Amino acid sequence: LADHTKDAVWVTDLNLKVTYVSPSAEKLLGWTQEEIKNLPLDKLFTAESYERAMNFYSTELEKGLAAPPSYELRRTLELEFVTKDGCRLWSECMFGFLRNKKGEPVAILGESRDITERKQMENALRGSEENFRHSLDSSPMGVRIATVEGKTLYANRAILDIYGYQSLDEFENTPLAERYTPESY
Repeated sequence: LADHTKDAVWVTDLNLKVTYVSPSAEKLLGWTQEEIKNLPLDKLFTAESYERAMNFYSTELEKGLAAPPSYELRRTLELEFVTKDGCRLWSECMFGFLRNKKGEPVAILGESRDITERKQMENALRGSEENFRHSLDSSPMGVRIATVEGKTLYANRAILDIYGYQSLDEFENTPLAERYTPESY
């Protein structure tokens, strides 16, 4: 099954030596299965992801070795890999222990799914939101976004200046009837 899945499946021993990697990992990363098995992990990940993975391993391995056999390692990390051609690829990685008949962890099973496109969309959306917020924040026109009930979700500096408030809290804590002229209210 692991040999035919689109997601990459791999197994490491408890010293993090790769002992199995599915053919799909080769397609994703560009290295052969043998190259992946022999590649140091710090060459497989970006520096930030390598550090995150090592912190995860050291914490979870310690827990897993000390825990009863019923302890399940089911964690997910988003890690950035470096492909053979130097590109970067984001992957959602799920981890679990493989245990012997006594219930002792003997290996780590990993499954990785390519989420590069999703991460790119998230980054584009984040950038778009930052640009939009910056446009609103620096606008000389007063902008207030509120719920139907009147709760302010956003107010730029210009709208606070128009109403004469120093902060959004001051604005929100002023009763509605006091914010407007009697005619407007």
